[in-house]
Amino acid sequence: MTCSSGFNQDRQLKVIAAVALLFAASNSHAQELNWFGFAQLTATSTEADDSFEFGADGVRAGFTVNNGDWTSKLVLDLNGNNLDQSRPGSLPNIIFDLFTQYQLNDNHSVRLGQFKAPIGMDFSMPATGLDFTRRGLDAGLVLNRTLGVMLSGRRFDNGFGYDVGIFNPAGRSAATQHIGSGPLDQAGDDFSFAGRVLFDPSEEWHFEAALGSSQAAGGPGTEDLRVIDFGARWHKDAWTIKGEYITATDIRGSAGHDESVIYLHGEYAFSPRLSALVRHYHGESEVGSVSSDLDNTYFGLTWFLDQQRRSNNRIMVNYVLASGDTVRYTGVRGLRQDGLYIQYQFHYAD
Repeated sequence: MTCSSGFNQDRQLKVIAAVALLFAASNSHAQELNWFGFAQLTATSTEADDSFEFGADGVRAGFTVNNGDWTSKLVLDLNGNNLDQSRPGSLPNIIFDLFTQYQLNDNHSVRLGQFKAPIGMDFSMPATGLDFTRRGLDAGLVLNRTLGVMLSGRRFDNGFGYDVGIFNPAGRSAATQHIGSGPLDQAGDDFSFAGRVLFDPSEEWHFEAALGSSQAAGGPGTEDLRVIDFGARWHKDAWTIKGEYITATDIRGSAGHDESVIYLHGEYAFSPRLSALVRHYHGESEVGSVSSDLDNTYFGLTWFLDQQRRSNNRIMVNYVLASGDTVRYTGVRGLRQDGLYIQYQFHYAD
C-alpha cells in the first residue's frame, strides 16, 4: 500500500510538471511570464495550550502567462494534505488554480479550468490581501474552487459587473460531502452553479450579491446545497468599513441543516505601513429543530514591511475571542476557543 501511494504521488507530480511545461511551451512567444511564491509562517497559542506552535498556513508557488487576449495561470499548494489525491470534481489537491482566460472584448471574458466559484466577497480576495491571518466562518459556506467555465463582465459605464458559471460538483467546499470515486462518482452527473452581480457606483463604494448551488451535496439522492451571499464595502482615506452576510441550506445534502453567517469589519490605517482592524462574526446553525450560535471577534494589527508593495511582506498579529455555543456549535467552520495568532507573510512576484 505504501509503494502504491508513493507511485501515485510521483505520477501526479509528473503530470503537474508536464502541465507547467505545456503552459510555457504554448506561450513561447508570450508577452509576459510572471513567477510568484507565497508563504504564511505562523505562531499560534490558544487557551487550551499556553505554549506557541510554529507552522505554516500556506506555501504556494506558480506562474501567470499573458499573451495578448489570453491569460493562463497555475498555482500549486505545497503545504496541503494528501497532495496526490483529488476531491470530488476537482484536480489533485496540490493544484490550487489552473485555468486559461480569454478576453472576448473590452467588457467580457471567459475562463475555463479550476478556480474559485464566484461566491463570497471576502473569499474572493486572494490570500495575499487577507485582512487577518486566517479566513473566518463565512469561508465554510462558499463553493470554493472547482472545475468549470465562467463568463464575466466588467468595466461597464454604469458600474455593474457580473460572473456566471457552471462547474463540477463543489467537492472542495466544506459545506458538501460529494462522492468522487467508484460507481457513485458524481462528476459528470451532478453540477454546481454560481452567479454574482457587482456594483461600484463610486471609488468609495462596492456592492455584490451572489447565489449558487451544488447538486446532491451529500451524495446521489441527497439534497442540493444552496448558498446566497451579500457584501458591501466602503473605503475612504484611512478608513475601511465592510460587511457580509452568507446563508446556506441543506448543508452536505442533509435536509434541515442550515447555517447563516454575518460579519462587520472596521479598519483604520495609521500610516501606509501600519493598520488596526476589528471584525465580529456571528454564526447561527440549525440541524432540524436544534439551534446553536457562535461568535468570533478578531482584533488585528498589521505591519507592512514594504511600503511600496503592501502585500509583499507583512507581519500580522491577531487575537480572537470565541463565545456562544463554542462546544456544541453545529456550523461548518469557526474558532471554538480564544487564541493568539501571529503570522509573517511574504509574497514574491517578478
